[in-house]
Amino acid sequence: MASGSDRPSAGGRAKRTKTTEPTAQSRSRRLLRLAIIVCLAIGIIGAATAGGFVIVAWTKMPALETIQPRFLATSFVYDNKGEEITGLAGVENRVPMPLAEMSELLKKAFIAHEDKYFYTHHGFVFRRILAAAYYDVTGGRFQGASTITQQLARSAFLTMDQTITRKVQELILAIQFERIYTKEEILEMYLNGINLGHGAYGVEAASRNFFGKSSADLDLAEAALLCGIAKSPGYLTPYKNLEGAKKQQKIVLSQMVEEGFVTQAEADAAYEQELAYPGITDRTEYPYPFFIDYVLKQLLDVHKIDPDVLYGGGLQIYTTLDVETQKAAEAAVATYSVHFPTNAKGERAECGIVVMENDTGYLKAIVGGVEHTQKLQFNFATESKRQPGSAFKPIVDYTPAIDLGYAPSTVVDDAPVVFTTLGGESWMPGNYDDQFRGLVNFRYALERSINVPAAKVLSWIGIRTGLDYASRMGIDNLVMEGSINDVTHSLSLGALTYGVSPLELTRAYAVLGNKGIKVQPLAVLKVVDGSGHVLVDNSPRKEVVVSEQTAWLVTDMLVGVIHSSHGTGTRANLGNWKAAGKTGTSSDYADAWFAGYTAKHSAAVWLGYPKERASMGVQFGGMYPALIWKEAMLAAHKNLTPVNFEKPPNIVQVQVCRKSGKLPGPSCPTGDIITEYFVKGSEPKEACTTHVSARVCLDDPLHLAGPGCPPERVIWRTFIQRPEPYVPYVTRNGVSLVPLDAAQELPDGYCRAHNIPEEFVPDQVIEVKMSGYRFNPRSIEVRRGTKVRIALTATGRTYSMAIEGYGVSAVCPAGQTVYLDFIANKSGTFTYYCNMDVGDERSKMTGRLVVSG
Repeated sequence: MASGSDRPSAGGRAKRTKTTEPTAQSRSRRLLRLAIIVCLAIGIIGAATAGGFVIVAWTKMPALETIQPRFLATSFVYDNKGEEITGLAGVENRVPMPLAEMSELLKKAFIAHEDKYFYTHHGFVFRRILAAAYYDVTGGRFQGASTITQQLARSAFLTMDQTITRKVQELILAIQFERIYTKEEILEMYLNGINLGHGAYGVEAASRNFFGKSSADLDLAEAALLCGIAKSPGYLTPYKNLEGAKKQQKIVLSQMVEEGFVTQAEADAAYEQELAYPGITDRTEYPYPFFIDYVLKQLLDVHKIDPDVLYGGGLQIYTTLDVETQKAAEAAVATYSVHFPTNAKGERAECGIVVMENDTGYLKAIVGGVEHTQKLQFNFATESKRQPGSAFKPIVDYTPAIDLGYAPSTVVDDAPVVFTTLGGESWMPGNYDDQFRGLVNFRYALERSINVPAAKVLSWIGIRTGLDYASRMGIDNLVMEGSINDVTHSLSLGALTYGVSPLELTRAYAVLGNKGIKVQPLAVLKVVDGSGHVLVDNSPRKEVVVSEQTAWLVTDMLVGVIHSSHGTGTRANLGNWKAAGKTGTSSDYADAWFAGYTAKHSAAVWLGYPKERASMGVQFGGMYPALIWKEAMLAAHKNLTPVNFEKPPNIVQVQVCRKSGKLPGPSCPTGDIITEYFVKGSEPKEACTTHVSARVCLDDPLHLAGPGCPPERVIWRTFIQRPEPYVPYVTRNGVSLVPLDAAQELPDGYCRAHNIPEEFVPDQVIEVKMSGYRFNPRSIEVRRGTKVRIALTATGRTYSMAIEGYGVSAVCPAGQTVYLDFIANKSGTFTYYCNMDVGDERSKMTGRLVVSG
């Protein structure tokens, strides 16, 4: 019988036990354990993966010395009063603005629109990240995953790549930002860095672009519209898409209402408000362009500031610009330029002007052309080198001469003269009116801009001495060596290898106005970077180059150029201000100048064609250059109390004879006695010997009275005796030009009405033929004491012959024979020569007279 027991029987085989099905509860427990295991596995894998992303992101983070964002910032230029002139922006136009100075409505607009949790999160909002991820997976749209802190981190250090690595880096940086900076600092950096279209970065530059005002002054409507642009700065600006910008403005206003920043009524009113948009200013253009160009070139070329720093370093550039003077100079050039001549190529003459303060060197105005058409264009005021003409005479002739001991009363003979160069070439200076005025003093010659006296003065002091003074007074690029150089007699009239710029001439004239002290011109005073570091700090650099007495004496002479009725620069008269100056016109009227100064400011103006030296017709420096100079200088002196040139110590006044420069003698006419200034101790000590008295017969007043003249017909007259005889100048038409005072010279013969002239019986007759460009013979030899008659014969044209040292001359018309009689009573070698007018130039032919014994 089968037992009901389930145990195996002894010695028998065990019976198979019967299994039971698992219950629902046990299955649930197993599934739960499996789920936990899977979740743990996924968590571990996910954590590992996330950790890997973090490690990869961290290793690829940019190397940061600091996490202070380094945005490009617009640099600004300021005038001499500290007023902003213009901004200098590169790719990014950014004007940093402290958060405290920004409109409160603007800040609230960005908070409501970009990050309403800004003041409560720690750099990111986790639920916004999850929401953004969900919508990315499902294909939906979600706006605003990144906080303001994340956006700042991304724009400052990262790219816009949509990668997990970049997003992890963004989170890391955001957390760092929140640990280091306050919310206010983060918001300030964000609002100063955000791109808002049309090259404007940051709310301040954008406010100026779109509303023509500072971000501190924005109202609700403007703040909301500006904030809305941030969504799509390349598309939603009012200049490109006004309708889209208004729609976005409405969204921002609604968000501000939701956050309780404004009421619905305020939002509705703001949306309906009509806004004015001034238009975008071209950042390649700026006011007072020639002055700003010069400043930029100084910063780039002289101070070596990197262009990226100059245009993007947020520099504060303080300049010497005086806006009123600059405006007046620009207006004067614009006004008178309509009258400027035009050459055969249709090019209008150009103009350049510089105004500088004497004692500081501060440049007050620069106009480098009639029109400014491009950034950093050629500047005719600072870069152009042109022939200064007579404007160079005070610098190279008269200032050195006065400094070396000559005086304004020093007399020079304005009579024909020929200079021979080292190369054997001859040069004969002429005056603008082809007249020679005879014995004149420095003052007279300078006031009337007579060329021959200036050339003779340079020959007295030495050409290299004149060059040395010009260099000391501020003239650059003088050529001292080489086959083509400035060591020439024509230097006296401003003929240079390269020429001078208005800036150089202004600097040189300012030496005279500044009591003999040269000051280097300054346009940039200080440059400060965005961190407050001073990059440039300029102060006046001064150097004494001539004595105070010399500067005043030359100035006193130049005052007559403007303030006397016969001066060449009367159009430059400044009214209550005493001014000194000089006109200048180069050969063929190719360049016209006016340079001058007061006790406060100096200026120089140039007029000429831009690309070639060609005649402008009859254009003198006393015309348009003087008029432009006057307008600019009047503005520079506005609101200043007029002051005269202060006379230095050791200057005395003495009466002298204007024909000799010496003390008046017994024969000096009252009309020739003048009062002149001298440096004490240099006054003349000798009496005039130029004036002499002699008897003449009324029946032949051109000769001295002789023994046969009736006493009742004899009178005393005053004559002059030249220190050296002059040589006549014969024009191509055969006209013999002699000094205007030649008729005042002491006659050398007796009255022919009552005295039979003693017949000249020569011991030796020498025939000399004059033709072409030479004498024949070119050398004559005689014994001392010989009565010589030279029989002159001219071929083809009228010639003259003058023997230097004997004071005899004659003019011989073509086809005739003329006798030149004299007694060879002086031993030595003497030059005889003929002054000629050859084409458009003056020349001479020379010979040699040898008197032996």
